[in-house]
Amino acid sequence: MHNLLAVFGCPILHSKSPLMFNSLLGGEGLYTRIRVNSSSDLVDAIKTLNLKGANVTAPFKEEIIPLLDQLSEEVQFIGGANTICNKEGKLIAYNTDWYGATEAIKLSGLSIKGLKVVLLGLGGAGKAVAYGLLKEGADVTLVNRTASKAKTIANKLGCQYQTIENLPTLLNHAELFVSAILPDSKLDNLQCIPKNIWVFDANYHGSSITQMAIAGGNPTIDAKKWLLHQAIKSYEHIFDAFPNIQKMEKALESCTTAKINVVGVCNEPDKIEINSELILIPQNEASNYIRANKPDLVIYTPNLGIKEVEEIYAYERNKALER
Repeated sequence: MHNLLAVFGCPILHSKSPLMFNSLLGGEGLYTRIRVNSSSDLVDAIKTLNLKGANVTAPFKEEIIPLLDQLSEEVQFIGGANTICNKEGKLIAYNTDWYGATEAIKLSGLSIKGLKVVLLGLGGAGKAVAYGLLKEGADVTLVNRTASKAKTIANKLGCQYQTIENLPTLLNHAELFVSAILPDSKLDNLQCIPKNIWVFDANYHGSSITQMAIAGGNPTIDAKKWLLHQAIKSYEHIFDAFPNIQKMEKALESCTTAKINVVGVCNEPDKIEINSELILIPQNEASNYIRANKPDLVIYTPNLGIKEVEEIYAYERNKALER
């Protein structure tokens, strides 16, 4: 097996990225999910397992930046990365979230230039969308629970911001509402979305924003299109080639099985089988074992013990079932 790739996050078992990439790799590689507890473990995993490339999701998009060797122009501007290429040990960061989001909006039939947009949530994904929308000429107002963060980012990007208390009023004058908040976040001051406004929820599994949009009959943009197109651009960065989009799109709609194959990398010196799904492997054996056994999830926590790995395994299992 030539290439090993992964997506990192916390939680991460729910991620559909492996479906898309593995449809392209065939027998030439593996794209898996890796759960880490810190950005330092993330970097260590890339180097120790010799990953060719990786995708990064919450909560590591921003905190990983100081640990990387080279940042693309958009990463420097956005302050977050979702794609890492490993060039002989040199880790180079890119951001393709902005591209995925703007492509999804265009595919809905909306013209971005001059579009009046209210964007809620300024984590790594939210900042990337703001960057992409402004790059394409949209009229963007940023909203965040922490108003000072919204002000700082708005000043950097050259757009407007408002406090979250003003969100309902802002939506009355918007054409597109983009939500980049976490799926379980609650908005006490927003009970419904004005009719006819388009809604783009970054959470492709859905959230309270998605539920409001459905209840109100609002036109929506499919967040899976965002996921697809950011993955297309990530593939280009990692392999310096253009992927088969039809294969990726078909794989994205496929279902995953209930039974999973999980490898834990922790501070235990020996191979230990915990149950039919979870096996623990010493760090120095992990790379070869993962390539040979193609796990659905790798828990890479070399400084933790058996009990902590079992707790992480249970957490990932539960979070994936919730979605």
